Amino acid sequence: TLENKALMTIYRKDLTLPEAVKTFKSVAEKTSKERAHVYRKEGVRYVTKNPKEIPKEGVSGRADRIIHLSAVNKLINALNNSNAEVKFKVLEIIWAFEDSRIEDHLLKLLDDPSPLVRQRASSMLNSIGTDKAVPKLIIALKDQNESVRTEAARTLGTINDKRALELLIARLDDINDFVRAAAIASLGKFEDPRILDLTIKMFQDKSTQVRWNAIYNIREKPDKRAVEFLIPLLNDLDSNIPSLTAEALGKCADSKAVELLIKAVKGEFNRNRRFNSDANLRSSAAKALGLIGDKRAVPALIEVVSNYKEESYIRSTAAISLGEIGDLLALEALTNLLNDKKFPSPQTIEGAIKKIKKGQ
Repeated sequence: TLENKALMTIYRKDLTLPEAVKTFKSVAEKTSKERAHVYRKEGVRYVTKNPKEIPKEGVSGRADRIIHLSAVNKLINALNNSNAEVKFKVLEIIWAFEDSRIEDHLLKLLDDPSPLVRQRASSMLNSIGTDKAVPKLIIALKDQNESVRTEAARTLGTINDKRALELLIARLDDINDFVRAAAIASLGKFEDPRILDLTIKMFQDKSTQVRWNAIYNIREKPDKRAVEFLIPLLNDLDSNIPSLTAEALGKCADSKAVELLIKAVKGEFNRNRRFNSDANLRSSAAKALGLIGDKRAVPALIEVVSNYKEESYIRSTAAISLGEIGDLLALEALTNLLNDKKFPSPQTIEGAIKKIKKGQ
């Protein structure tokens, strides 16, 4: 049959993995028109055939999958093949399908001799896994292979089941940078009073990715208690961390950060980084100052918005922030820019002026 011919692509060594996936998926799409729409809400996985049933807000991991009983039967049978390369191909193909049996077979593969297969199974459970996958994933957190531990940590964060909390905390001491990074990112999705202190501790981690994920957690769940520990990271030697730190400080909206953010927006952080990293920091700092709303920032923001040599997106961000702060001191500078044909976004200036006047 056409499906059997498609299945043979898995065993052909002359085909690349993308070619095998594309061939099998193409046949499946021709022989079945049924589709499932999957998504997560607060960690719980939902499946529906009617896309109109998907909530408009608070949803993640949306995907459309093929419903094809006979195709999945053949793929599951192929997973019994002892060849790790074949199993990996099957996993890449079965990803496109929706069938309640797939999760059970992925859980079995977490015990596979091949670390590559275990890693891929753990990764796929990020999309396919439900709460019944949690016990096996917790065991996978102790896998001897760091890639398997990393994917298990990520998936447990997605499923967001409290049974994983203690083991994820333990992985913050993992010797592997990627495992620690995945663990702190996943912990950021949980509600637990210990997580803030654990996150702040990871600001000092030697791994850039770990520090980045810890700061990202605060940006997504702002907490003023983190501000004094975030401020030093504006001087981090990584190219991206200072910019993310400025964003997090803006979300925390604590005036303790204002003086350093003013220095950042004025470009007083002279570091030898990749091209444009300081420009990104200045833009993030300008936005953060608008979110904090402290009038001490107004002169520096006026200087930026009036500087013809400054990056256009930084000038626009500074104008928006002046509107957010709402100080009359900014009106003259903004009004002078209304007729400036070189300003990148006149409507931004108009919007800022309206906000200031409205606030008076």
